[in-house]
Parts: sequence; structure tokens; C-alpha cells
Amino acid sequence: MAKVSVIVPVYNTEKYLCKCLNSLLGQTLSDIEIILVDDASTDKSLDILLAYQEKNPQKIKVIKNSQNAGPAKARNIGLDLASGEYIGFVDSDDFITPNMYSDLLNACESSNSQLSRTNRKVIYRNLDLSFLGNRFSYELPKVINPSIDKYYLVTDPPCVTNKLFSRDLIADSRFPEKIKWEDYPFAVPLMLKANQVASIETKNYFYNIHLSSTSCTDARKLNPHLLDIFTCSDIVGTACLTQDINPNAFYQINYIQMQNCITRLKEIVNANIPLQEKRELLTLVSNLIKVKYGSWQDHRYYQEQKQSNLVHNLRLKAVEALLLPPEEFTYSEENLKLKIKEKLNNNS
Repeated sequence: MAKVSVIVPVYNTEKYLCKCLNSLLGQTLSDIEIILVDDASTDKSLDILLAYQEKNPQKIKVIKNSQNAGPAKARNIGLDLASGEYIGFVDSDDFITPNMYSDLLNACESSNSQLSRTNRKVIYRNLDLSFLGNRFSYELPKVINPSIDKYYLVTDPPCVTNKLFSRDLIADSRFPEKIKWEDYPFAVPLMLKANQVASIETKNYFYNIHLSSTSCTDARKLNPHLLDIFTCSDIVGTACLTQDINPNAFYQINYIQMQNCITRLKEIVNANIPLQEKRELLTLVSNLIKVKYGSWQDHRYYQEQKQSNLVHNLRLKAVEALLLPPEEFTYSEENLKLKIKEKLNNNS
């Protein structure tokens, strides 16, 4: 049994894979296992994984999927095989500092926390673009009570890669498969469920933006899976919005549901579709957010987010400027979804 298991889903990242694997093998924490799940790559990724496994058989496990099933399935396979007391996740085109997992483990053990987190650096080549991910100007305390802290849940990205989870915290939780943005509904319930969270200010995780990434190649396209974000938000609501939830956490979870859907609004603004179609789709999605989670433009955290970060302010103002004028509407949730699907199909 290893102290820490790190799960890495891999799909066609041969250009970045060695840097990722070298950063994992270079960890100052020695008691670590690295579980590499190849998701039916069509490039040389699997060959690279097997070569690293041959040189490091004590630390590396390689699993090959027979067909591409997505990162959620790959991570779930890794979870079923992991032996560690603590579990972390790294994406195969990113990399980490040598002391990331020793720092995260020490933070958990010294504070008796079920979860620890570190900051991320968003990079494109040699440029630090971390400011793009800063939603609130709030410095997290070193040890956080998730149910009481007024900003933790909306400040920390709802992702798994900058965190270390205790096995007891994860228990039988798994990533929802066959939907997009699957780490969000996995991470947020655990972020709230943890007895407490140890926070490290250092930027130990390097989130690598490159022109061949899905986020870049799809930047001007309408995402056909756009409605998946509502499925994810519903999963978060079912898991978190229970009768005994602290009011501070309730308010944050409600905004997290909105916030992740609002991000899709910002993506629609960039989509290469006719202006009138764009405005109609934005308005439909905006109305669906309101029907399901409340009036997002009136939410206090939405106003604070606009004030905290100039980039977010400009992007959110662009969304607001393109929305059609408010009007009385009687569409049900299902009718709104059908209309959104129709728009997506017409502009695919």
C-alpha cells in the first residue's frame, strides 16, 4: 500500500507526457504510486507509458482501455486500483512541482484534514496567465472549515487536480461518466463534505494551455454537450443541498451551480455563429439558469466576482450586453432544454 496514489488519464498527449511523468517521478515524496490509464490513444502515448513503466516498475502501473471512454471512466478505473491512503489526480498535459505531494500530504496530516489543496499556475508557453482563473480577491486561511467559511467553495476551482483527497473522504464516490465537466460534480461534494481543508498558498500545479488542447480548438465552436453542465450542477445540488447544510455553504453551493453554467454563457459569446442566433441561445440558457437555480445576475457573489477581476468583469458584461431584453416567459425547464437543443443542432 502506498501513502499517495496519483491517477493520470491519458489520451493523445505524447508531446507533453514526458514532462508530466518526469514531474511525478521527481516527487520528494517517495511513498507514491502512479496509475496511468491510457484511454485508447491513437498516437505514441501508450508506448511512452510502457517505457516509463519498464524503467520504474515499482512506482508505475499502466492500464489500457480497449476503446476511448473519456477521462471520467479512466479516473474511475484508477480509483478502483489505487492503494494509497490519499489520492490525487494529474492531467497528462500538465506538470507539478517536486514537492507538491509531500506538501499536500504534510498539510493533511499536520492538521488532521481529509483534504488539502494548493494553488495553480495557468501557463501558455512562458506566460503566466493565472489571473484568468482568479474569480474572487480572497486569500484562503491555512485551515478551512468548508461549511462555515464564506468564500472557500466559490474561490477554489471545482477541479480535482490541485487537491489531495483522503481515501476515507472519497469512499465510494466516483466521477459521473459520459458527460462533460465531470470533475466538477465529483469535487464539489467532497470539498463540502471534508471535515476541514488544509490550504497551501504556493502554486504547485501547472495548468498547461496549448493550442491543440480541447479548450483552445473548441473555443469558437458551440459545445454540443452544453446541457451537460446542468446535469453536473443538478448532481452537485442533490449531493450538497441537504436539510442540515449550513446557510453559508448553501449560498455558495447555489452560486457554484450558477457560476459553472454562467461559464457556458461566456463560451457562447465567443462562438462563431450568427449574432441573432447567439443572442437567442444566450437568452435561453440564461433563462434556464434562472428557472433551475435563481436569478444569477442578482446574486451577491455574481456582483462580487465582477468587481474582483477585470477580465471576468469584461467577459460578464459581454454576456449581459448580448442578452435579449427581459420579457415575460412561461417556458418550463423541459421546454427550455428542447429549444436549446434545437439551437445547438441548427448551429452545429
